[in-house]
Amino acid sequence: MDEERTQSLLQFMANQGLVPTLEEEAKRKNAIEKLNQIVLAWIKKVAWQRRLPKDQITSTCATILMYGSYGLGVHGSESDIDAVCVGPFFATMQEDFFIVLRNMLQSRPEVSELHCVKNAKVPLMRFEFNGISIDLPYAQLKVLSIPENVDILNPFLLRNIDETSWKSLSGVRANKHILQLVPNLEDLLKPDFECSSLFEPFPYAKKYARLVRIFLSASDHDELGDWVGWVKSRFSSLIVKLEEVQGLCDPNPTEYVDLHVAEPNIVFYWGLQPGRSSFTDIDSIKLDFMENIINNDQGSQGRIELSIVEASHLPKNAHFDTGSGKRLKACWRISDYNMQRRRPIYSQYLPHHFVGYVATTADTEYPSAGV
Repeated sequence: MDEERTQSLLQFMANQGLVPTLEEEAKRKNAIEKLNQIVLAWIKKVAWQRRLPKDQITSTCATILMYGSYGLGVHGSESDIDAVCVGPFFATMQEDFFIVLRNMLQSRPEVSELHCVKNAKVPLMRFEFNGISIDLPYAQLKVLSIPENVDILNPFLLRNIDETSWKSLSGVRANKHILQLVPNLEDLLKPDFECSSLFEPFPYAKKYARLVRIFLSASDHDELGDWVGWVKSRFSSLIVKLEEVQGLCDPNPTEYVDLHVAEPNIVFYWGLQPGRSSFTDIDSIKLDFMENIINNDQGSQGRIELSIVEASHLPKNAHFDTGSGKRLKACWRISDYNMQRRRPIYSQYLPHHFVGYVATTADTEYPSAGV
């Protein structure tokens, strides 16, 4: 019955035009190949304009990386293509990408409806290539050449890149991580595939012997919420810095509370894969991360502490051992004196997902809604 329903669903998608035909797929591949050829010619031209040595002009390359639905192979017949142009250190966004490459694209008969969106959080060029809509942001790496098979998860390639380039690459990195979790997306269509296993809590304490502890605190809960939100928005740069020194860093999104600290706080624990050395000095990383936070004016700030902890020393209330199969209710675990005053609220859409606390009528100290 499951197999019949799967085939029926696939047939329905095909009948509704939701599955690209072979001709449509060939058209997309042809557009990507031609776009790659244009980008390769572009970077050679920019290298020549920069008067680089002939051998460097010959060896330099740039490439196009796919992401989004097309990158995952789950696109429909009407889907656009999300791609990112990745270039070397000497090719700038403002001059070389938005002027030189734009002019080269504009001169091509296959390209139409070309627009430059420069003021977006992720600046990009948007155009149609043989009738296929393409969004193309730009990322600049600090290397001379970008091979077609570049490993965008390699932390050494991401060292010292600017924030715009990091944002432009975030979609590609997200796709790579998804494909690592589910190497063959067709498995999801098999009737015996247990989708529920994707949402099982991950046993961090069993997987990693050492973790990064990120402690955030503020004078009251309102300030803590703002402070945590701001710091989390800068986590991407912290991950890059950790991976430069240590290797793979696996961020656990679950938020915990240190009940031994009086002031409102949130604690994160991120897994560390054993690297080239027994990395223990995190002070320099903390200084760099704090500079990243302070340089972007956010307003009132709280306190932050970074440290390395052994998995065997994790607090018992962190509930890292998930072998029992119990779901994590975590995000906020408020200390006892607040629990007496506030009523916990759970999501009506996600069973056991803890949303926050609502003030009771007896709560005079905190008259407004919680978390």
